[in-house]
Amino acid sequence: MSRRILAGLVLALLGGVGVLLIANQAPRLPDPRPIPVPNGYDEFIVASRMLGEKPAPVGKETPEQIAAYVASNRLALERLRVGLSRSSLAPAYSSSNAQTHLDTLSGMKALARLIVGEAELARQAKDWDRLVTASTQGIDFGVRLAQGGVLMDSLMATAAEAMARAPLEKALPELPAGPARKAALALAQLDPTRESFKGVLLYEELYVRRNSPFAMRVAWNLFLRRRTQAAFDKAEAKHNTSLLATRALTLQLAARAYTLERGQPPSSPDALVPEYLPSIPVEPATGKPLTRISPLPSASATPAPSE
Repeated sequence: MSRRILAGLVLALLGGVGVLLIANQAPRLPDPRPIPVPNGYDEFIVASRMLGEKPAPVGKETPEQIAAYVASNRLALERLRVGLSRSSLAPAYSSSNAQTHLDTLSGMKALARLIVGEAELARQAKDWDRLVTASTQGIDFGVRLAQGGVLMDSLMATAAEAMARAPLEKALPELPAGPARKAALALAQLDPTRESFKGVLLYEELYVRRNSPFAMRVAWNLFLRRRTQAAFDKAEAKHNTSLLATRALTLQLAARAYTLERGQPPSSPDALVPEYLPSIPVEPATGKPLTRISPLPSASATPAPSE
């Protein structure tokens, strides 16, 4: 066998090994989590299938329409709360169940509207304890939608959390000290259970690895990953903006309780720990504690970051 042929075979072999390595370059999950049994997400799916007519478009519903939607779906709301009482993980997403997963997420959006409707009715009635329960459960629901999910799950989770946060933000100037303290503590306790955006991207990459043809995996790692990075960056920015808004609200709620109980506002976030909060919420992008208690943002604004 000539040296040229031998060299060609060696190069072809090395090239093949390189292609295999590129195709299987998806990172491993640092802590793969088994699906819990029972899985609270299964209850969410059951609850979504129990829903009646779809709610009116967001922002266009009347108080009467909200009340009718909530009243006609009480059993679904109870089932949703059963799911919230259990550990949960989103079902594995694959190419074979793509349409089913999209239908499931549509049902999750309708469920989020249901529990947010409950919170909004409580706000209008000034039933503060019921408002705090419904809003914090709605935010918890949003947090759970992202656990173990891919990018589309994370986007739905962000939207659900933003919807559930709104009634609490509207009610903040009127909240008594007790409900404000209760809400702040509930949100602080939810924070450690969140799926990090890095975790979402790991599940996304594992989906590509497990469900894409060999040639697609090679193309993904060589060319497409960089082209999709802009979409990932945009999704991460939405995730961080929503998370920062929830953490800013947590700080505001604790400050509200402090002010009403002590007759003066806290001098800094440090004054809220440990009586009102276990720790100071941090800025998602930097991991640094928020250094000031800023006014709640408008719909188009971002909460003040740490300095």
